[in-house]
Amino acid sequence: MPSSFVIFIAVVGVAVFVVRVVAIYRGWATRMTHLAATRGWRAQLGWLRRPSAVGEVDGCRVVVEMPWRIPDRHDRKGGLLALFARRRESAWDYARMTVTLPRTLPLRFEPESTSSIGRLLSRRDLELGDPTFDDVVRLGGREAALRAAFDGPTRWAVRLLVERGGTFDGQALRLAWQHDDQTGRDAEAIDCALEASQRLQAGTSPSPERLAQIAADDPKPGVRRGALACLMRRSRAATATDAAIRRALTDDDPAMRLLAAGELGDQPTLEALVPPGHPPEVRVGAVEALGRTAEGRAFLRGVVARLDGEARAAAITALRAAGDVPVGGLALAEVEGGGLSVAADDAAGKLSPGS
Repeated sequence: MPSSFVIFIAVVGVAVFVVRVVAIYRGWATRMTHLAATRGWRAQLGWLRRPSAVGEVDGCRVVVEMPWRIPDRHDRKGGLLALFARRRESAWDYARMTVTLPRTLPLRFEPESTSSIGRLLSRRDLELGDPTFDDVVRLGGREAALRAAFDGPTRWAVRLLVERGGTFDGQALRLAWQHDDQTGRDAEAIDCALEASQRLQAGTSPSPERLAQIAADDPKPGVRRGALACLMRRSRAATATDAAIRRALTDDDPAMRLLAAGELGDQPTLEALVPPGHPPEVRVGAVEALGRTAEGRAFLRGVVARLDGEARAAAITALRAAGDVPVGGLALAEVEGGGLSVAADDAAGKLSPGS
């Protein structure tokens, strides 16, 4: 039989445990009651259920509750011993929020891996063309829906959410955080999740008009190019697509102008992208587009002597593929490694553009 002292210690331990659990529950019940009153939601309390605040915002069901364990993407330490050690973390130090949308969206997202190995092994379904967003958020879903959903304000809201560890599976948006009533962390996390859910609902229709708007107005050139390219592949016959392509001819981004000019066969715009001063890949793309037409090849024959680097090699390749021979005394020569160089019979600088 155990001694009276052992029984006393066991009883005291159980009593302390019960008191601690009751205190934690009451604290959470008070917190959820206050949150429900502040937000116009309702508090769900009871000894057989976790204290929670439940409400509806813009058609979305919102639940804020206490998790049973420390949420994923947070340090796991503490456990039952945390009931007696104030400095150690436990699940009771966290809050969890779930926002369920009224309809399923054809997209998902989660935090991108922060380790180099994780980035190498993870498969990225799509990058939108905004490095500040693509480096943080891992997307999944149909391209048209993703590009239509993530305009500038939506990327900003979702990036803030994902930086806090938020995820979205197509219908339910989930976020967990270490709660702190004194610093306003709870309110910031809740507002962040609600903002992201509202933005997602507002712009997920992959209509030509929506993609055309992003192609015209988004502040990130890479996002504009991606939206326009998707629009051209998906809805080339749409009126909005044609208008977006023509508007792109005057875009500030030379790669955007190249995309539009190549689609329309706009030779003046392509010719303007060939001279030095533009990115090398844009110059090469313009030369390749010009090499597909007789008028473009005539232009290339006139300027090939003055081109340099990759643009010059691309021009020679295009002319030779079409059976044209550069004029002005230029001879084509294969160089080691499979590249192309031009050996001029005349001294450098003596060839005129029209020679």
